[in-house]
Amino acid sequence: MVRQSRGFLIAKKMARQLSGSFGARLSDGHAWWHFGSLTFWIALLVLFVECRPTNKFVAHIFAGAAGVVLLILLGAAVAYRIASMPKIHLWTRTCNLAVGLRKRRERKKELTYFLLNHERYTRNASKL
Repeated sequence: MVRQSRGFLIAKKMARQLSGSFGARLSDGHAWWHFGSLTFWIALLVLFVECRPTNKFVAHIFAGAAGVVLLILLGAAVAYRIASMPKIHLWTRTCNLAVGLRKRRERKKELTYFLLNHERYTRNASKL
């Protein structure tokens, strides 16, 4: 494998971050999701322009439908993000925190026990 320079790796990482959602890999379905939502909004706009609702009631229905669809899309995007998060990472961090706290308590108990016994043993040893 060819070793890549540090600058190249940083540039690659920055490009990946800057590309954001539209530059995401097609294999994970994320870019397809944005492409689908973009297509839907364009279709809704075309439908709105073609119908040219002169009636305010119809215009409000279109606006309400667009708002509901926006909320659904936002909810779906949040659900997609949560679903694609690595659950094991969050679980591992929680477990590591619990283990760390338990180990700290055990070390504190051991140290306290050692200090108490050490003091007792040294006191007994000095009496001999």
